[in-house]
Amino acid sequence: MSTVAIKLKSGTVVDRKKLNALQSAEMQETLTSLYSTIGARIVIVDNTYEFFSKRSLLAALDSNDPNLDLIVEKAGVQITQDDMDIIKKFGELKNRILDAYDANIPAVPYPFQTVPEDWTVDNNVEITVTHVRRKNNKEYQIGLKTLEKLWNKASPWWANGSKANTHPGYMTIQASGYSRDAMFTSNQINIGCQTIQRYELEQIAQHLGWNIPSPAAQ
Repeated sequence: MSTVAIKLKSGTVVDRKKLNALQSAEMQETLTSLYSTIGARIVIVDNTYEFFSKRSLLAALDSNDPNLDLIVEKAGVQITQDDMDIIKKFGELKNRILDAYDANIPAVPYPFQTVPEDWTVDNNVEITVTHVRRKNNKEYQIGLKTLEKLWNKASPWWANGSKANTHPGYMTIQASGYSRDAMFTSNQINIGCQTIQRYELEQIAQHLGWNIPSPAAQ
């Protein structure tokens, strides 16, 4: 059960995908154990690693998420009710400011590339704590941090589509222990003989909650 659920003083966080992967008898035993205490707080998430990540923490702070206490407890941080009240008031103030800003300066949407039919991150991509790879080609993988660096470099350039169609982008990355040149065009990124399609990286970025740039920022 330890791989399926993380028990904290504030409640228990359950990894839905790991729970669903259990055999029926083991799943029933796990659920019985989880709900054996009356009034137990059970929070089911898609991925416990992502739930407890720094990215989720920042998002929870921004939105005054009711599960914030679970995330900070897992991080070993103690917060009081006064702290929670301050976070809530700040969130309300931030939302008022952002609403006023958006009302006067409409955001320009990022120009996402069309995704092929039946292609999804869940079905086509395997994301681990450290790496990303296609499910149909497990011989090649790229570090998660390296991929995010590529996204941060390519996405602002893609957001400004007119330049992306005429000037190839370029950066050097570390992959498989070597320095490699990454060249990105309007539709893809080429790293040696490997290619990352633009829509793949865009969908992964959305899935992982990475920053999506706006053409207005160019």
